[in-house]
Amino acid sequence: MIFEDLDSRMVETQYGRIHALTHLNEGAKQVFVFLHGLRADARSWKRLIPYLDDDWEIVLLDMMGHGESDAPHIDYTPDMQAKAVSGAVSKLVSGSYVLIGNSYGGWIAAFGAANGIYGDKISGIVLEDAAGLREEMNDTMKSITYDEFYGMQMKKLSMLNRDEVKGSTDYVVSSIIGADKEKYLLGREELGRIKARCTIVWGTDDRTIDKKYASYFNSYIKGSELVFIEGGGHVPHFSKPSEFANVLKRFTV
Repeated sequence: MIFEDLDSRMVETQYGRIHALTHLNEGAKQVFVFLHGLRADARSWKRLIPYLDDDWEIVLLDMMGHGESDAPHIDYTPDMQAKAVSGAVSKLVSGSYVLIGNSYGGWIAAFGAANGIYGDKISGIVLEDAAGLREEMNDTMKSITYDEFYGMQMKKLSMLNRDEVKGSTDYVVSSIIGADKEKYLLGREELGRIKARCTIVWGTDDRTIDKKYASYFNSYIKGSELVFIEGGGHVPHFSKPSEFANVLKRFTV
């Protein structure tokens, strides 16, 4: 599959227009929908695309407030983002699909699945170095003030994505980081509601969210599989695209 051959589309949702890069295929073995991390966009998956099979159907979304999607002045909560994703995908994909989320995108994927936002369309979930875990947030906040946390997150995000993506507006990032997170965090109860097949992927060299938190997702999501990618950082699909593609192939057999 060639990244430059993907089709660019805009679809309407209740929150505004969402941009997607797609490779649609009626006879596809499997359909994969990809959600990028915070301050990233659909192009963050560019290095992965050559490792994906041509007979797959893929949808790379720019989430609300990111990339070429609309960025209205609204509250950018996980609930809003998940509903926007569901609305966009319903107009692009007719059947079921596997939802893949990296970092912030993993939070949105898991939150939506735990709260039934995607309905029965989800046949699988891949959480790649996912954010939003209650234990991880609590551990972080024990040792720093909110202002320190905000500054730390902004620095990490700008370092992670400065070369690969267009980014999002400061308003969007401030809204996401400054939101009342407690009601949207993922713990044992929330993750225990996920019924879809789930694979947790984590880079062993992740310096943004420590690999120890992968085991929480694994234990809380019943029947889930945990895969560590050796030498992978916070974005294994970028640093180790071949290994990440091999994880996705498990959903096609």
